[in-house]
Amino acid sequence: MFSRLTIVAQILMAILMATTSPAQPKVLSPKVFLSKKSALPGQEIRVALQLDIERGWHINAHKPLQTFLVPTEVVLETHAQFTVGKIHYPEPKRKAFEFVRGRTGRV
Repeated sequence: MFSRLTIVAQILMAILMATTSPAQPKVLSPKVFLSKKSALPGQEIRVALQLDIERGWHINAHKPLQTFLVPTEVVLETHAQFTVGKIHYPEPKRKAFEFVRGRTGRV
């Protein structure tokens, strides 16, 4: 029998996989990590989402420096079996892209 946390992890993976269609190239490879294998009602568990990005692609930071860039956002809705706390994003890695230089004149 699966624990509730295993089911939560499977739901997260299903949501991530559903965000891309078969007609689109595979750009992201998601992985989900849980801080515990099980938890009792009222206990906290941390979930980490790792996205490996295919070479030649990029995603924007959660708070991009340029206003015309679309921020990356993880959205998880509260479920009857659990609540979602604050989502923490990693520090962005700054990179220069030709399309940004061409639009703003500087990076």
